[in-house]
Amino acid sequence: MDHEYKSLELAKAYEHQGYYQDALDMYDSLNETYQGTDQDIQAGCTRMKKILEKAGPSVSYSSGQEHKTDENQMKGRLAKKMEEWLRLLILKKRLGMYKRIQSRF
Repeated sequence: MDHEYKSLELAKAYEHQGYYQDALDMYDSLNETYQGTDQDIQAGCTRMKKILEKAGPSVSYSSGQEHKTDENQMKGRLAKKMEEWLRLLILKKRLGMYKRIQSRF
């Protein structure tokens, strides 16, 4: 991924979203810029290297096919959650109607 803007916050955002290779690239770039003087950046580099070493190449997600597959899985999970949310919303509405009808008796 081409990083036009580089910041610690953006690197942390990549990390939290699971884009570990992109986060590591940004942390490394920032580490070079600050010449190894920022402890947060160094800690981020270390964290990302450990995660990537532990998980292997399937987790790096650097804009390749793995990222598209993960994105499709996320869309599928989101669709299921949305469907569940709509079902619960309808049930809540029905329950409210049932309670109003019941209170009339």
